[in-house]
Amino acid sequence: MRLLKVCYKTTLVTAQIAMVFQFVKFVRDRFSVRSSSVDEEKRYVAMQHNHGRLGNQIFYFCTGYVIAKQLGRTLYVPYDQSEERDFNVMRRMLWTTEIFPRLRPLYTIFEQRSISQTVVPFAYNQTNQPACCLYEDPKKFANHRAKFLLLDIKFGQNIRFIEDYLAEISELLTFAKGIRDEGKSAVQRLNFGYANAMCVHIRMKDFVTLNISTDAGSTIRITRQIARMKGFKKFMVFGDDQLFMKSIADNLELDEEGKRRYIVGISTFSEGVDLYVASQVCGAFFISAATSTFGWWLAFFTNNQSAIYYMDDKRSMWDKTPGEDLFLFCSNEEEITVYQAKQSKDGKAIAQ
Repeated sequence: MRLLKVCYKTTLVTAQIAMVFQFVKFVRDRFSVRSSSVDEEKRYVAMQHNHGRLGNQIFYFCTGYVIAKQLGRTLYVPYDQSEERDFNVMRRMLWTTEIFPRLRPLYTIFEQRSISQTVVPFAYNQTNQPACCLYEDPKKFANHRAKFLLLDIKFGQNIRFIEDYLAEISELLTFAKGIRDEGKSAVQRLNFGYANAMCVHIRMKDFVTLNISTDAGSTIRITRQIARMKGFKKFMVFGDDQLFMKSIADNLELDEEGKRRYIVGISTFSEGVDLYVASQVCGAFFISAATSTFGWWLAFFTNNQSAIYYMDDKRSMWDKTPGEDLFLFCSNEEEITVYQAKQSKDGKAIAQ
């Protein structure tokens, strides 16, 4: 009997290894990377790619698009085919372009050993290191002679890079048909109506370790207050922790007397569908974790851009600090100051 157990375990492990091998092979085939040929007539520009998820990749493409356009260059992505991390970056980039297919023609992929790159410092911080969210005018490199110009910046998350190109970026961020179809089905199930919900995004997981996660109490209070001011009786909760989201939702259902009066939806969708749903159901948006990049993009797709709020949070994520360079527009509504949203110099709350 013992021998049978050992043989069973060995066979099972062997089968599992084979399954893993086949899965990895499938994924590599599915996300195979093909290096492009160099166009002798073109000059190219790139940013250091990052290993972030969808929100970070969208910023990468949008900021890269603007920089390439300003410099009259073609955006390229260098990769090392022997590096697993580079393979994962390519996979995430492909997923991003499957959600927003108009991004795909924007860039060209090159195996980095096949080209000669010139790396230049760009938007460095005070310690002379690449920063996520500082701005520097890329036009300083307009006359740079390098064929392949690699800007030493990873994230480029500063609105000054993109704010003059928002109309073009909105066109580029057109959802793929599959995302639209799946999103429409999700919206129909919610039955919220167009731009008829108060939306909130929560962020937990690694943000808990970094001490920048969503605070439940203040999030519930502020979300309710904005909803009352805007006249919303329906709520939509987005986020990365289903149990925490349910706790928020359970509280938002209650009125001042503790009776279940309001309708609250909880997202169980993919990130791409989340963005589509936000574009359809959200009439106002609250980013409870101000440094969340995905929360930023959910708010970007919200219909009413004068009703986007983020938490008055002084906590930084490395060198990323909530401030006016991260968000798009300022609100003129004095009442918002009671919600402890980020305040500008004149005492009015900042809204994206």
